[in-house]
Amino acid sequence: MWQVWLVSFDSDNVTKYIDKSYEAALSLLDPSSRQRLSRFYRKEDTFRGLVGRLLSRVLLKEQGISPNDASFSTTEAGKPYVVGTNNWDQSFPVFTLVSR
Repeated sequence: MWQVWLVSFDSDNVTKYIDKSYEAALSLLDPSSRQRLSRFYRKEDTFRGLVGRLLSRVLLKEQGISPNDASFSTTEAGKPYVVGTNNWDQSFPVFTLVSR
C-alpha cells in the first residue's frame, strides 16, 4: 500500500496556526531541536522547521514504530532526517517508509 503525505506552507496563513499549536508541538521535541528552532528569525521558518522535525515521527508512529527505535540526525544545513534516508526536496520535507 502506498500513502503520500504532502505538507505545504502558505506563508500568509501559517501565522494563524502558530500561536494555537506551536507550543504544544514544540514540547514533543528534544531540547537540542527546540534550541535550534529558537534561532530562527521568522515565525514561518520556525513553524516550517517544527513540522519537518515532527513529520517523520508522526509517520513512524502511524506504522507502529517508536521514534526511539529510529536514528535521527541533521544535515549541515540543520535539516532533520532519519539516518539512512534522504528526507528533503527543496521546500518539501520528504519521508519514505517501506512496510514489509
